[in-house]
Amino acid sequence: MVILKTRRSTWALISIVCSVIGGDPNSAVKEAAHVLPTLPVIMDNTVAPLDHDLPYQQFVNPKNLLVVQDTCGACHPFKAETIIKSMMATAAEHSAGGLYQNGVVKTKTPIYGTFAVEDTDGLVPTERGAVQSLEDLVEYDPSGDPHSNATHFAAVPAQACARCHLWSRGKGYRGAENVNGLYRADGCVACHMIYDNDGLSRSADKTIDHAEPGHPRIHQVTKQIETQQCIHCHHRGARIGLNFTGRAQMPPRLPSGPDYAGTTDEKFNTNYHYAVDGVNPTDVHFERGLDCIDCHTIQGIMGDGNIYGHMDQATKIECRMCHGLPGEFPTMIDHDGLVPGPR
Repeated sequence: MVILKTRRSTWALISIVCSVIGGDPNSAVKEAAHVLPTLPVIMDNTVAPLDHDLPYQQFVNPKNLLVVQDTCGACHPFKAETIIKSMMATAAEHSAGGLYQNGVVKTKTPIYGTFAVEDTDGLVPTERGAVQSLEDLVEYDPSGDPHSNATHFAAVPAQACARCHLWSRGKGYRGAENVNGLYRADGCVACHMIYDNDGLSRSADKTIDHAEPGHPRIHQVTKQIETQQCIHCHHRGARIGLNFTGRAQMPPRLPSGPDYAGTTDEKFNTNYHYAVDGVNPTDVHFERGLDCIDCHTIQGIMGDGNIYGHMDQATKIECRMCHGLPGEFPTMIDHDGLVPGPR
């Protein structure tokens, strides 16, 4: 009876999943049970168009931002809506600063996002830097002045910045070689499904190619996000992930690797790193066992429903919230009145 009950429960779960992501749970034929692609499958670091083979996208990764409002949004409508407007999706902070500094635009106010997005909930706190909407990323204009830096930099956001955020899998897509430390999924599971640095599966599932990089550690969604997962992306701007874990980029042309003292044994983002406690010590929070999400609140990471263009506007925490100030006790709450830590 227990076995029968378990099988029935599993079958009911499969039926529910198929009703959301597609497929036929009653078919014993793979081609009929699965949703098959009708267009060439994009499995690289580019960003698929918004209408690119949505039934297949929904089947192969129901947490892809192309379809997330119909999948995750069925139970988490607010989160599915806010993540689209968050900086993790828009990458507006990269384009806003870079385009201004290189003369493409004349304002620091964000204009462009990975895709056009609009805040329609009626609340746009402009005093905090929020904007009503963003346009599709600016594109390179081949008719522009070839001697102008602005002409060439206009191509950078689409070719570089966009591939690092939630619409894309970045460099660590399935099958990509020599990108240790960069493997991840796209959409919600860019964070919520853990990948080891080598991108190899540790699952007991025999249908998975355990020698092919680009697979999650196990095929499981989690809220317990490890620091290592965060720095599969957050190791470049300000090198925050490297600093947090006591690593630094090697000076050019210096030897590094397992045979050299003071450098890492494992490659990360195609490079070995400098790691000497007396020079670049591990952050005390990481040393004491804290992960990134022990401080960063959900709305600071996944968005609070507003569209921001600069990181300081979206960040919800400050050191004083946990450590206080001279003569002031810590509040232990962020700017939105939430207690830091995973939820």
